[in-house]
Amino acid sequence: MIALTLARMLRIDLSPYSSAEDAWFSAAYAWAEQIGLFDGISDINPNKAIERGQIAIILVKFLDFAGVNHNVTDNPIIFPDSVWMSDDEYEAFQLLCSLRIFQGKGQYRMDPRSILSRAELAVILYNLGMNSSIVLDDDE
Repeated sequence: MIALTLARMLRIDLSPYSSAEDAWFSAAYAWAEQIGLFDGISDINPNKAIERGQIAIILVKFLDFAGVNHNVTDNPIIFPDSVWMSDDEYEAFQLLCSLRIFQGKGQYRMDPRSILSRAELAVILYNLGMNSSIVLDDDE
């Protein structure tokens, strides 16, 4: 679902990635793999729930692909659960929190190993659209 939503945010033509036998998400998943959204993320599977740390890394790669200018602040956020984060997750959470895309679970607790709920994903995607420089053409 995340790959399809991100592709639609950028209005990516997924027709080159699909065939008649594919599942509804296959074209978006193939696009995401091709541009590297899932690179370096172990155990990614469109039929499996995604961890909060994994989505953070995917979203930073998406921002890079979309050409969104971003910098991590000079004052890093102290995450009380940073010992459970990979270096990539730590950097992703720093960026996404500074952009107000990812807010955590209170007191900057990111809970990187827990499964991301649909409600949490909806809030993150809303924040992504509102707080990044991704501008969509309203004519389509």
